[in-house]
Order: sequence, then structure tokens, then C-alpha cells
Amino acid sequence: MADRAMRIRKGDQVEVWTQEAVTPVGAWRGGEVTWGNGHSYTLRWNDCGEVSGRICRKSVRPRPPPAPVPHDLDAGDVVEVFDDCDCLWKCAEVQGSAAADVRHFDVKIVGAAKILTVPLQRLRGRQVLRHDDVWVPIHKQVSPSPSLPCARSRSILLHLRCTFS
Repeated sequence: MADRAMRIRKGDQVEVWTQEAVTPVGAWRGGEVTWGNGHSYTLRWNDCGEVSGRICRKSVRPRPPPAPVPHDLDAGDVVEVFDDCDCLWKCAEVQGSAAADVRHFDVKIVGAAKILTVPLQRLRGRQVLRHDDVWVPIHKQVSPSPSLPCARSRSILLHLRCTFS
């Protein structure tokens, strides 16, 4: 099968990887494509309606399909959490079930001290888009690449898991 590039068109719902000051690691911000030429795009952000400046193609991905949170979610698992304060999907590590309610989880935003108690609806399983435009869920521990022998600390591994998927 020939390699084909994913097409993003005007009107498509996408997410943009942003490394704004709100999170040390980065996060996904949702928007709708208002213009694009295949190399860069402008978006209308879902959270405020403002139009972005030009955004490089490599920072843009289609909005992933809904991914159920794994049933065996446990402390230490990495998920994405929707942070209502700044309307971003952030990489987070599950700390455990909230003490008061098993339908809520305590999660720690990766790279920050912030711990949120969130309902299951604000969590999503992490997914990666393959080169053939198929979304693949990432669950539980992801082995570090053998080409990254220096990436031994837990914080570096969490950063890599969140940034490059």
C-alpha cells in the first residue's frame, strides 16, 4: 500500500500541540480549520472563537475519535485530562480513585504540581495516529525506545510518552 498523506481541509475539527506557559509539557487545543494550504493552517479555537495565526502542519492533527477510558485504570497510568480552566487536553498521571466517589479520579498534570479530581467524562485514553491514518490506543506502560538510552527517569519517560504520541 502506498504511503499517503492525511488531508486536513477547511471546516475539519483538529487539535494543535501547544507548549504555552499553562503547562510545562504541552497540551492539545481544539479548533476548526478556517484556512490551510497543506503546510500551515489557521484555526478558530473551540474555546473562544478567536482565529489563530498560521500554525505549522507538524503541530496539527485531526481530532481523535472518542476513546473509552480503560476499565483497569490504576495509579501510575497515563491518560489525557480535559482541564476546564484553560480548555486544553493535558497529559496526566492517574493518582487513584477519588476517596469520595469511584466515578472520579485524582490525576496529576505531568510536569506540574497540580492535582485535579475529575469525573470519568473528562478523561480520555491516549491515542496515536499511524502513518496510514488509523488511530491506535496507547494503554498502560509504553516501553522507552532503545534509541533513547539516557531516558531513564520517570519524569523524562512521562514527558516523552505525552509529547510524541
